[in-house]
Amino acid sequence: MTPICVPRNGSAGFTGKTGTNIGGENSVLLQQSGFSLVELLVVVAIGLILAGVAVLRFSRAMENAHVNSAVQIAMGQLRMARQESMDKRLQYIVTFLPPRTIQTQWIATGIPATTERTISFTNDVQFSAEPGLPGLGKTPDNFGLGTKAIDFNQATGGGGTQIFFNPDGTAIDAAGNPNDGVLYIAKPGELYSSHALTLYGATGRFKGWTLAKNGAIPVWR
Repeated sequence: MTPICVPRNGSAGFTGKTGTNIGGENSVLLQQSGFSLVELLVVVAIGLILAGVAVLRFSRAMENAHVNSAVQIAMGQLRMARQESMDKRLQYIVTFLPPRTIQTQWIATGIPATTERTISFTNDVQFSAEPGLPGLGKTPDNFGLGTKAIDFNQATGGGGTQIFFNPDGTAIDAAGNPNDGVLYIAKPGELYSSHALTLYGATGRFKGWTLAKNGAIPVWR
C-alpha cells in the first residue's frame, strides 16, 4: 500500500516549503493605475486654455464696465448741472475737454466763471468718434455726421464743446441758440464699444445710445 504524505499544517494540496497554491484558489494580483506623462500634459494644456479664456472674458468685461461707467459719468454731470442751474437760479456751463475730462462751472452777475468740479474717465476710455460709425441720416437723433467726438452747437454747424444750462432748464450755446448736439464715448480702436449721448437744447433733455450690429451693419439703438 502506497503511503500518503500529509503536510504539517494539515491542508491537502499545499507544500510546506514554498507556500504555492497548487490545488486551491488562484492568486489575486493587485495593480495600481495612474496618469502617463502625455495625459498629464494634456490636462495641464486644457487647464491653461480655460484659464486664458477666463482672463480674456474678465478683461473684456472690465473694458465694457469702464465704458458704461464713463457714459454714466457724462449723463450724471449733465443731469447735475441742469438741476443745479434750476435750483440755484444760476447759469451752469458743462465743458467737454478732450480726451476724457468734463468740467462744470457756474456764472453769476459780476463774477467770472467759477469751476465747481472736474472729472475724468479711466485712461482706456475717451471722447471718440470711431471710424465706421453710421454717417449722415443714421447718427443718433440725426445730429452731425458721426465724425466729431464732441458735436454740440448744431444750429451753427456743430463742433461745439460747451453747454450752457439756464435756470428754466433749457440748454443753449454761447450765442444763446438752443444747443442740440451729440457726444461719442468709446474705447479707442473698438468700434462696437461706442456709446453716444444726445441733447435737445429746447428742453435740456438728453438720452443715451448704444452701437449695435444689424447683420454686419452698425446701427444706433
